Amino acid sequence: MITFPNELSISSIMISTALGHSGRGFFPYLLFPNYRRLVSTIKQEKISVAAKSSTHFPRIGNFVMKDPRIWKYVQRLPNTGMLNAYGLTNDGVEKCAEQIAISQKKGFNVIPNFYPEFDKGEETAIKETLEAIETFYFYFGTEKWIQELNVSCPNSEEVIAKNIQMVSRCVTKIKKSYPNIVIIVKTSIVHPYHFYTMLEDAGADCIHAVNTIPYEMVFNSISPLKHVGGGGVSGGSAFQKTFPYVREIPKYTSLPLIFGCGVVNQYNMEMCFEIGKRFARPVSVSICTLAARTPKQARKLIYRSLEKRG
Repeated sequence: MITFPNELSISSIMISTALGHSGRGFFPYLLFPNYRRLVSTIKQEKISVAAKSSTHFPRIGNFVMKDPRIWKYVQRLPNTGMLNAYGLTNDGVEKCAEQIAISQKKGFNVIPNFYPEFDKGEETAIKETLEAIETFYFYFGTEKWIQELNVSCPNSEEVIAKNIQMVSRCVTKIKKSYPNIVIIVKTSIVHPYHFYTMLEDAGADCIHAVNTIPYEMVFNSISPLKHVGGGGVSGGSAFQKTFPYVREIPKYTSLPLIFGCGVVNQYNMEMCFEIGKRFARPVSVSICTLAARTPKQARKLIYRSLEKRG
């Protein structure tokens, strides 16, 4: 478990994006009994849930649930892997904040996620991010909550390895205006390690590493979804690339860490917790693709984590 000075906390194992923008599950997964049981367990055990990213205004990405012709933009891979070019499809921060507030009232421990659109330019991106924070504040009715910033979408037009200065300044401005908010920054495998030092200096409270990773980095070939941005790989297919990267991060920051992307079994999970032990650092492990593809296994992993760590 990660506990912050304002008494807010993140469970030792958390669910990232696999419960949709509301954080309480989404169609069509809710049609399946094992997924519904997973959602029930998450609520009952107060497992932290990071919602899917919202943007300032509604955004239509590559994947639209109502159009079966483009369901192919989310594909299954071997070893419980997934390739997705979802493309930040969402109903905008107003609707997402409203739905998360409902989820919180229903007993779900949901962490909102916002994607600053730096491809619009730094000034606009920071302005819209501050407005989004104000929207969450309006719906949550509290000055203290945990807020995740996603600065690492592999389907974005921006070059995420080059946005580090803008992200750092954005974090600084948020913390100056809203000092009681816990800021998690969700990063990319293409971010340089010194970015983590910059984020700590900027006032970030926690690092979530990493988001899905580019197809080419995993398979050394052109993505079958190249025509829609290439997409990102998650699940077991990604772990061999993810782990060597994330295990170096504690050398560059003293912040608490959430490790994810590729965790599909207890062995993967314990490898991540071992990093925390080695560096005497609070660590949480996030799972996503496992929860969507094999929710029964995700429930088992949650219970094993609770048994060992409470």
